Amino acid sequence: MQTYEVRPTFRAEKRTIMTTPEIQRNAEKYLAKGELREAIDWLMEVTENYPGNFREKLINLSGRFYDWQQEFLGGTSKDEGALSEKNLIRKALLELIKEMPGDEKPKLGAESPTKKVEQDDPNEPIKIYLSVGTPHNEIQQHYLDTLKKQLAKYHIEAQTLGSTFWSVKKPLLPIQKSMNEVSGCLVLAMERFFAVKGIYKRGSEQEKTISDELYATPWSQIEAAMAYQAGLPLFIMKDEKIRGEGMLDPATHDWMIVHINTEHPEELLKDPIRAFIQSWAEEVRAFHLNRES
Repeated sequence: MQTYEVRPTFRAEKRTIMTTPEIQRNAEKYLAKGELREAIDWLMEVTENYPGNFREKLINLSGRFYDWQQEFLGGTSKDEGALSEKNLIRKALLELIKEMPGDEKPKLGAESPTKKVEQDDPNEPIKIYLSVGTPHNEIQQHYLDTLKKQLAKYHIEAQTLGSTFWSVKKPLLPIQKSMNEVSGCLVLAMERFFAVKGIYKRGSEQEKTISDELYATPWSQIEAAMAYQAGLPLFIMKDEKIRGEGMLDPATHDWMIVHINTEHPEELLKDPIRAFIQSWAEEVRAFHLNRES
């Protein structure tokens, strides 16, 4: 019988050895009680070193549930549609659980993808472009510092114009040069401008009054577009309160956008955000290795 070593989790009190059927039954128990979030979180923890493409599919499902949760909690989903989507996610998770591989030998004690990235080349970190406005309060600074520490775990070094490198030239040229030298781009879109009241398309039939709207620095849009044009692995982390427009609009993109709360930097250490960062870091590493070869 194939067994897997299970790490301590928010539900487990000590390290245990579990077979694939046992893992499946535990996950199904959560689903039977309607605890979809708990089932996903638990599986993300106990299958960290799982073989095959199971982990990738699970991360995608976790992200799908995260997006649904953000939309539903934001009050933009209709109840019927929200329930239908949740049921589809539950069904997809049940099907995925049935596909859990049981024939391959587990690599107990093997390095996880995270550690593989960390230890690939201890002397030369993989460089990425970090697009972020200069923090203007302690909350933003703390979130940025926590993010950089997380990136360091994946052996990634963030570069930002005016922070880690400088140029006497106008900004676009050195940014473009940096984009051609790095292996990925992460956009951290935090509040730069707060509009107490404003008017869209003033004087037109589409005129609309807005109030209490938050906007990121326009450089988030510019640098994200430059990274996308350069073909870099692009990952956007947008404060959930910021207005989603252009490159920050999750409805019109084919790159990854994750909603964050800058008041809670501890979310960077937990799934699904931790898993999103890990997935993107692996893309960065693959891009880097392909560039070096």
